[in-house]
Amino acid sequence: MYQQKITESKQEMEKALDYLSREFGKLRVGKASPSLIEDLAVDCYGAKTPLKQLATINVTDVRMLTVQPYDKGSLKAVESAITQSDLGLSCMAEKDVVRVIFPELNEERRQELAKVIGQKAEEAKIIVRNAREKTWKEIKELENSGQVTEDDKYKAQEELDKTVGEINDKIGDAEKKKEQEVMTV
Repeated sequence: MYQQKITESKQEMEKALDYLSREFGKLRVGKASPSLIEDLAVDCYGAKTPLKQLATINVTDVRMLTVQPYDKGSLKAVESAITQSDLGLSCMAEKDVVRVIFPELNEERRQELAKVIGQKAEEAKIIVRNAREKTWKEIKELENSGQVTEDDKYKAQEELDKTVGEINDKIGDAEKKKEQEVMTV
């Protein structure tokens, strides 16, 4: 009975890893990545629309993306959205594409990014902790209702703690890897 609760909990905890992966993908680390701008809201056709729905985004080199709108009439709106974003990117419109240039990161910005990485990792750990607490509470309720023995409750606690440790190790590894990527010049 408790194994099902632990399996559900593990799935919930793995969502923290997915969250962390998405958040790390949004961080600008000196390399051009479409994920950084694909969700920018572009004021086009009288509505705010995500850039990925209006254009094709390609990586041309390590520090440059090309954005090719499906409708050439939206070129200026795309350029404006990228320029006005708080990402610190420069761009220039050409015939039918917008070239987005990623500047080199300075040491101060690298330190800021390292702090943000730590914060995102901590948010993921909080998700894991909350899932653990919820599952532990459910297991104790099962014991109180007589569906699980006291011995099984402690086995469940060991399994739960082991699962939490594994997920937290993965979060720590991802954090170290991303931090190393940011701090590498």
